[in-house]
Amino acid sequence: MKNTAGPLILVLLGIAWLLHELGWRIEWEVLGAAALALAGVLVLALEGFTKSSVVNGPMLIFAGAGWYAYHERWFSWNLILPVAVILLGICLVLSRVSNLPVRRAARADRRAANDGPPLR
Repeated sequence: MKNTAGPLILVLLGIAWLLHELGWRIEWEVLGAAALALAGVLVLALEGFTKSSVVNGPMLIFAGAGWYAYHERWFSWNLILPVAVILLGICLVLSRVSNLPVRRAARADRRAANDGPPLR
């Protein structure tokens, strides 16, 4: 699964829009924050730990948490944005320094590597 962050965000925004059109009362700030955080968790869960997911997942989670913290007036953007830049830098360093795979191995590749040749 290559870079699932964008499509996941689109799906979550579409669901939110549909619920709004159906008349559900939605607080957009809370829903948007939850959608971003959920997208980050899904990126990590679906892609595993790869060079791109180690950056995309935590950044989406922090974007949701930061948006919610701003909405609840816990923190201002003056604090949230510098912390986001620091987190981005840490994630980028981790993705370059560690020996994470570029992408997740396919199931057949993993099976072949672990079990040897398939049984007949």
